[in-house]
Amino acid sequence: MRITDISSKTKHPERTLTAHFWLPATLIPLVEIVIGDNSSPAVAEKVKKMLISWGKAPVIVKKDLPGQLANRILQAVIREAVNIVEIGLASPEDVDTAIKMGMALRFPVWGPLEHVDAAGVDLCCSVQNTVLPEISNRTDASLLFEKLLKEGHRGYRSGKGFYDWSKKDMNSLIKKRNEFIVHALKKI
Repeated sequence: MRITDISSKTKHPERTLTAHFWLPATLIPLVEIVIGDNSSPAVAEKVKKMLISWGKAPVIVKKDLPGQLANRILQAVIREAVNIVEIGLASPEDVDTAIKMGMALRFPVWGPLEHVDAAGVDLCCSVQNTVLPEISNRTDASLLFEKLLKEGHRGYRSGKGFYDWSKKDMNSLIKKRNEFIVHALKKI
């Protein structure tokens, strides 16, 4: 739901905004502060200062668009990850390994735009001109999602999705994820 729509029902829409905590909120510092069409930027700055005092890493999202900020980036990554599996370029395991053991290890201290500046805007522009025409530009969900859903494979909740969860342990994966986050936060 858009904060603009919610705030239209309030007495003070200028004091209404979204504070979107990322899961697990007890560990992930990111909080997206979304400014609606009628929200006061000054209120957003006050909320940002308060969240910083809580040890969070708030960002201000200046427009009330679907997906806010980080989820828009995540959905672009998911779209191409699914596309890679769908076209047979790599398996789900190899896609996840490439992300976890490559770019994801740099992201806590090296964001994608810092990467562009480090590599050079000229080089990144050249790479984009070569790679972007070849990656997915879908504006709807992959047909692979539709196939999985028709087969009753909804992911962990149903026991199968891209993975067979009778062969993988979600609880140990969550534990490992949380331990990694705690360790990474100590380093950064």
